[in-house]
Amino acid sequence: MPDLPKHFIQTLALLQAKDPDGDTWQALESRHAEPHRHFHTLPYLAFRLDLLATTSHDTPHLRLALYFHHIVHDPCGENNELQSARLATDLLSAIDVADKHTAVIYDLIRITDPLPSPAIEHGDLFADLHLAWLGSPPDQFHHFSNALRQEFDWLPDTKYLRQRMNEALPLLDRNPLFQTTDFQARFEQQSRANLTAEITRLRG
Repeated sequence: MPDLPKHFIQTLALLQAKDPDGDTWQALESRHAEPHRHFHTLPYLAFRLDLLATTSHDTPHLRLALYFHHIVHDPCGENNELQSARLATDLLSAIDVADKHTAVIYDLIRITDPLPSPAIEHGDLFADLHLAWLGSPPDQFHHFSNALRQEFDWLPDTKYLRQRMNEALPLLDRNPLFQTTDFQARFEQQSRANLTAEITRLRG
């Protein structure tokens, strides 16, 4: 796991930007520590940053898109990505990240938005990073899926099962599930096994 505050500052430096008072990092940290979060937390952010570091495209734009991807997270909300992209633009612009960079980060965050989003370089990788937890080892996947269930603890089991099936079954129908050949090789088979096991478990 990277030292997130240090890693964040190093990433900003690659774009000739600084967070002199630490306010931007504090905003990220406090948002990810909101009490309703169990899955969309700093450890999950670190998990995805670690995965990005294993690829050949560990760019500052992708890093910052991951940092801000879930800065707004309302389990009942329908436009979290759009709000996150807008807040990312505001916060990064305030510390003098150039518009040409914030525009790329904005579009990357929007990749996972149900609303239409533009095609962008490495958007396929960002989308795969969003799903990569599905291909984690079974024990880690079980931990992630339990944490996700906690974020929806207000939903009865039957409604949560329906919601997860509405998300999982279309993924299982995709062939391949992942867009990049790297993630297909690394996570495709385990993701399908994990999703199938999760649905079986939730069905009881």
